[in-house]
Amino acid sequence: LLGLSAFIISTSALVFKANKTKLIYISLFAVSVSLWILSSNQIFGLIFHNTSVISNIEYLSLYLAPIPLLLYFFKMQQNEHYKKVFLLMAHLLMIFNVLVIILNYFNIDHLCNFLTYFQIIAGLSAIFIVYSTFKVYRQKQQHEKILTNGILIMLAICFTDIIRFYMEKYLQITNVQLQISLVPFGAFVLVIAFLYSYGIETLNMLYKNLERQTLINLAYVDVLTKIPNRAKCEATINELEDKIDSEITIISLDLNNLKNVNDTYGHQYGDEMISKFSSILNEVFSNIGFIARMGGDEFIAILTDVSNNKVEKALYDLSEELLSFNKTSKTNYSLSVAYGY
Repeated sequence: LLGLSAFIISTSALVFKANKTKLIYISLFAVSVSLWILSSNQIFGLIFHNTSVISNIEYLSLYLAPIPLLLYFFKMQQNEHYKKVFLLMAHLLMIFNVLVIILNYFNIDHLCNFLTYFQIIAGLSAIFIVYSTFKVYRQKQQHEKILTNGILIMLAICFTDIIRFYMEKYLQITNVQLQISLVPFGAFVLVIAFLYSYGIETLNMLYKNLERQTLINLAYVDVLTKIPNRAKCEATINELEDKIDSEITIISLDLNNLKNVNDTYGHQYGDEMISKFSSILNEVFSNIGFIARMGGDEFIAILTDVSNNKVEKALYDLSEELLSFNKTSKTNYSLSVAYGY
């Protein structure tokens, strides 16, 4: 259930363009191991009474489990030679699974008879994973190290479980302690490591997005009015240069009497005057175009594919809003604007 939940979370993140492919691979690995644990411990027997189906689930989930793990390390790896080896091993296991499914389907040979071949391929893959991981372990971030540790613990437990399996099979050892598999514990450790890594990576991503948005705001948003500034306006105009078929209206607006208010009442009132005007300007033009403060008492409105009637209507609405503000407000100043387009 934890593996399935992790898979759903990662898939949702991918849908929302959060690039969580690596986490999806780990989730698929956790789901495969979980299916193998449920079937090998006869838990599926409580749901299905067809032993053949349970047996197929047991071996197929086991045979498929290393593939997403290899793809995860392929995604994580920076060394191009190592990437090719991981991809080769993943393809080899894919071909192996296709062959055993075909042979099992046509009753040529049962899935269980390919266990030794699988263990050889999986064992070689595990050795290479350990080798390649320790080569770059120090370069990993903390949350990546936690997830890698969880994977390595899982691999060590799986290797121990293979030894236990052959000791029971060929040495006829019936010790009760040896009959207990630690794979469920390893799977639990892996999922916990995954959830921790996912949480840290998500927090880092949110922090970087917040930092990036803050920098964008500093670069493109006027600090006083919170509307776009001159830099954003210039960038918008550059974008509009490519729209040669569009009808563009540019309205230049100057807030009247700002210098007099600054000199008479102080810059605090002048800043308040600018903020009040920009709020009204934004309310009138935000649904039909782009507005920006160019600096001081200068503002601009850019309208794309808007008819003259709508432009005149917007300017009339602006005048009415300013008139309404002047009638109802108790400020030491009144708002008026000079414009041309």
